[in-house]
Amino acid sequence: MDVRKMIDKIINQDDWSTKDFEMVLLKCLESKDSVGLNNIMLLVDNEYKQTYPDKEYIFCSVMSAMLWEEEGLKLLSKLVINTKKSKVISAILRVFSHIAGYSLNELIDRYIKSYFSSKICEKLNNNNCYRNKSFVNDVRRELVNLVTSFDSDDLIPIDLYLSFHTLLASSYINDNKKAFNNFGYALSSRWFRLNDKVLDEYNNLINQDNLYEELVHKYLEKHPYILDSFYANIWSKPKLGEKLIPDFIIKQMDDNYTVVEIEKPTDIIINKNGNLNSKVTHAIRQALEYREWIISNNLYARKTFDNIWRPFCLVVIGMESSLNEEQIARLKQENESRKGVVKIVGFDWLYNRAKTVLKNIVNTTFSRLEY
Repeated sequence: MDVRKMIDKIINQDDWSTKDFEMVLLKCLESKDSVGLNNIMLLVDNEYKQTYPDKEYIFCSVMSAMLWEEEGLKLLSKLVINTKKSKVISAILRVFSHIAGYSLNELIDRYIKSYFSSKICEKLNNNNCYRNKSFVNDVRRELVNLVTSFDSDDLIPIDLYLSFHTLLASSYINDNKKAFNNFGYALSSRWFRLNDKVLDEYNNLINQDNLYEELVHKYLEKHPYILDSFYANIWSKPKLGEKLIPDFIIKQMDDNYTVVEIEKPTDIIINKNGNLNSKVTHAIRQALEYREWIISNNLYARKTFDNIWRPFCLVVIGMESSLNEEQIARLKQENESRKGVVKIVGFDWLYNRAKTVLKNIVNTTFSRLEY
């Protein structure tokens, strides 16, 4: 059998049967190579119009691609970003949600066993990767990455809504409820707008040579959750009085405020003699000047910054990874001596903190559903 010709017949709706579909899948699964996976991906990216049932074929193709584990996960995730086919996006996200909840067997029982042969069911059901904790965590992370990658400013863009709606409709079934809850947790991560792509871009940016401060400012302005994952509001370069313009003012969820002064990632934090670099002390003076203006002109400041009183100050400069052990201890000492009023951190400190938040979204949030 010419696998590629048969796939073309299926895609073009040219006189094919479920038996033909199964034969193609089994041939691809038996090959266990990248050619087999790429052929299956052609079957995934097909809405099976004028075919009933339609979603069963998509589910079966997606689950088959997942047998390639990391390679399949990567290609399916890429397809979610690139395809315009809502049914395909919905099917992939549903499969990911079920794997995230260790409940893929429910999808197999409901959509695969009723329409496909026992050979196909055995191939899909006997794969231990669905039950492997490390792989499940990879799927959870990818689910969060995908949900947060949709560019729409809507909390739930239309393609995500379709997945959410179909899971909601079947959530009365226990295993479907797990998948629905997992997808709901992934959706909540859109509030943070953090994903691996954003953090990798930021990390690459701050590690560039001769980087202008304004470029970093613009990136943080576009992705403010790197500055504070739990901010309530943020102002970029707000004007304080006639002359003072801090880089950012952040309002936290508890009504505390932080004035942020950023410099450049290439700046030195601690000199070789163990003292703060002059650019650090200058940035501290600026941040404290902004703070003092807010305190002295509090009634006026509150017209823009509701309930602001004595804001904290955050100075972001240099890279902490460039410090030796003595310099790290010196920076810690400097921060402790300022009793929380001023905190000095490197641009990589922001990266590491945001990375930890994303890790805990994936690990801690989803683990609450493991019952």
